Amino acid sequence: MFFWYTTSPLLVYHFQLLKINGQINQEIGLWYASVCRKTYATLDHLVRCVSSGWVANPGTPVEAVTMNSLFSRKLFKVDQGYRGNASATASVLVLCVAFGEEILSERNPTIWG
Repeated sequence: MFFWYTTSPLLVYHFQLLKINGQINQEIGLWYASVCRKTYATLDHLVRCVSSGWVANPGTPVEAVTMNSLFSRKLFKVDQGYRGNASATASVLVLCVAFGEEILSERNPTIWG
């Protein structure tokens, strides 16, 4: 018996399962709370950094979305999970990882409290 599968649908399916359970939103919320407690970074820093380097691919659903709608204070609250929908969560997750690698790294000691 042969099992035929590709990794892309499998990863997408896994992401959807985690999104349904709210685990990714919870992890983004925990990450944001940790950033707020351990650094001088604020939501405004995150929005400014992401806005300066992020351009949505033409024709994608994220193209019409603005940074303010992805990173609003309603969606990001300390000690709560991220409140965005599935497409917003998918976009924010990648952008938060990039922010963490670029800005919150040890190469940038001025941000640490």
